[in-house]
Amino acid sequence: MLIKSYLPVATVAIGTLSAVVFQASSVQPFTTLHHGHLYPAVPVTANRSGVFWRPLPAYAAVGKIGKLVAAADKQSAPPPQLVRTIASGSRTSFQFALTNADRSARLSVRGLPAEARYRFVINSNQATLYVWTTPWTPGGQSTLIIGGSTAAGAIKPVSATLITQSVPVSAAYGIWTPTVWDTCSVDIHNSYSVVGPDGKLYPTWHPPVDPATGCTFGHEHGMDPSGFSAYDLTGGVPFGLANEALDAYAPTTGSTDMRHEDHVGHKISYVENVASSTVRGNTCSILTHVHQGTHSADAFSNNLHEVSYYARCSDGTQFAVDVLASFGVGGQFLKGCDHATPVTTVPPVPADSPSGPIQSQRDIPELSCVQKFILVPNGQTSQFSTNDANHTFGGLYESWAATIKITALNQKSALVFLTPSFPVINPSRYYNPSFTNGLGRSIDICSMVESNGDAVHGTTPCSLVAPGTTYDNPASPFNGAHRVVAQFGQLKVNNPTGPTVWYTDPYGGNGQTTPFTGSIEQFISANANATGQSFGIDDMDVNFSATGVHSPN
Repeated sequence: MLIKSYLPVATVAIGTLSAVVFQASSVQPFTTLHHGHLYPAVPVTANRSGVFWRPLPAYAAVGKIGKLVAAADKQSAPPPQLVRTIASGSRTSFQFALTNADRSARLSVRGLPAEARYRFVINSNQATLYVWTTPWTPGGQSTLIIGGSTAAGAIKPVSATLITQSVPVSAAYGIWTPTVWDTCSVDIHNSYSVVGPDGKLYPTWHPPVDPATGCTFGHEHGMDPSGFSAYDLTGGVPFGLANEALDAYAPTTGSTDMRHEDHVGHKISYVENVASSTVRGNTCSILTHVHQGTHSADAFSNNLHEVSYYARCSDGTQFAVDVLASFGVGGQFLKGCDHATPVTTVPPVPADSPSGPIQSQRDIPELSCVQKFILVPNGQTSQFSTNDANHTFGGLYESWAATIKITALNQKSALVFLTPSFPVINPSRYYNPSFTNGLGRSIDICSMVESNGDAVHGTTPCSLVAPGTTYDNPASPFNGAHRVVAQFGQLKVNNPTGPTVWYTDPYGGNGQTTPFTGSIEQFISANANATGQSFGIDDMDVNFSATGVHSPN
């Protein structure tokens, strides 16, 4: 279930305030960053946990409104294009054109439901009204009255309709809390959400800086998926859908273990019309979403991580799949500097986590890698990441690779076969066996000195680090935001006669045509390219660092 949002296609003048006419679209307008002057809707209280809004009174105005209240009471029903339907706990936006362009406009809203908050952002001759709710916002219909004044005088109020629908929340919803560095509140963060195919509310992508308030979240999720040409396949990219399915599926197999992942590790990347390297003339637009925590000890032992993969190709192939993928073997990882030497840690969760095939693995930086490539004699240059000329990976390079199979019940051949990989250039942690949980902080490498005098030398990320900078400080260059994208690997589809909708277990197996307890709905086009194709762009690394981003990220 994807609650629709809208894109403007025309402007209708209503007094001195114009309503922008919208058409239905799957693109969420709140993901566009707006710059402009922010006017607080109600008094705010700032503390180390962020900026919080008290519940809005029945009428919260900004500036002088003159006879707005009386005028608002006489408003008729809003036109259909000013109607929004959202889940309680999510957000939406309305856009209005100011016919008298005035950056000093004072705008206000009347009629918001309980637990709802709002903020106006004014850009030249346009005003955007952001509204966000909480799971405790009651379901129902609210008539919003938008009005206020500009330098040209009072604005004739415009009415709009907000319909909220109460839905259950997933285990992944609401788990993020701000750190001392973050200025956004929990409610603002939680409002970036989407209803999954199971009818539950899930967190989804948001920008590092909230466009409505200017507050910072301290983490990033990669590329904005709403710009992806096949966004309609994604269902809004719910975070934690496969983990939620395992909660229901595990008991049916006699297991009680769950696999819940943190919020900040969800990362998205996509590329449009990437050419197949094996089939001439075919192109695909591909989006991947992976949970990849390079800030914690979780991946030292746990090999199960959520992966969503969406593709639409010029040969007619298209699919949308979501699984808990096995990245190698639980309870161990491979050294990041050689991609071969296993390092044994502690048992994974769940204890019965299935192992991936030999091509799947988690290559994670480890102390011996740091000592070999980063802590070097004076006169040499420390190598933190890959060096193509020397064919070496460096001391702090991390890469995960998965082999994903969507299979039908009692069938060995895969309906979909995928081999994506996810390299990270600046993880904020490495494995140090002498530390609790093995958790060493990358920034501490900058001040390490071996007994023989080996240390960090040359121009390196450490050159940017001021003394005393902590691992979670936004000033640290080690935040996991510099990643290699578009390593999509092999793509095979073998579903020539359909059906196009399958229901699998959380690992992608036992595919059936009817849902079962703990199943995930997978969409696969009715065609086949069983010989397989390979997709990827070499050396496409992107630094997603932005204002306020820091470890954990």
